[in-house]
Amino acid sequence: MGVRVIETDSASDSYDDDECSTCQKEQASGKSPNKSKRSSTPPEASVYASKDLVGNCKEYRIENNSRDLRIIGNGNRIRIVNNSGSLQIIGNSTRLKIQSNSGSLKYMGNDGRIYLGSSSTQQVVDYTGCNGLLKVVKSLDLSGDAKRKPSSRSKNPKPTDAGQSQSKSSGIEIDSNLTIQHGAGNIVIKNAINVSI
Repeated sequence: MGVRVIETDSASDSYDDDECSTCQKEQASGKSPNKSKRSSTPPEASVYASKDLVGNCKEYRIENNSRDLRIIGNGNRIRIVNNSGSLQIIGNSTRLKIQSNSGSLKYMGNDGRIYLGSSSTQQVVDYTGCNGLLKVVKSLDLSGDAKRKPSSRSKNPKPTDAGQSQSKSSGIEIDSNLTIQHGAGNIVIKNAINVSI
């Protein structure tokens, strides 16, 4: 029980898993999330200066978090380039990757997978739940401007037969950017489809 800490060279296997079983069941049955009533005025003691992101089986890409952020839901995939704020994750089977962390992390749920870059100054996670995994990764690069190694393959194209059709399939990427601006800093969230790490 608890969190296993593993130091490794890469986190390439983190998103290769299939979706969580809860998400697959909900999508197959067409189940809609529960709608509960909330009081219109929050109690005085629970006024927070934080942002809540709620949803199951979502992918969040956050470039810079410098404030209090709470992500609630099961089966989410979260990638953060730089975290200097307070991050709280609530839900089961959530995968979290942070390239550089200097803020506080709190995870409440089961089967969580947390990957931190080795350059993170804060590598402590407050984890409440079972079967958690924390990896400190040496080669975690989540920024989009990463330089790739040149291919070792030959640059000469192979000859093709005239009988073969030369149809190329083009990949389609749909993304929507959302920028949240609040006093202390900006949070840029990119929800993307068909993205590989």
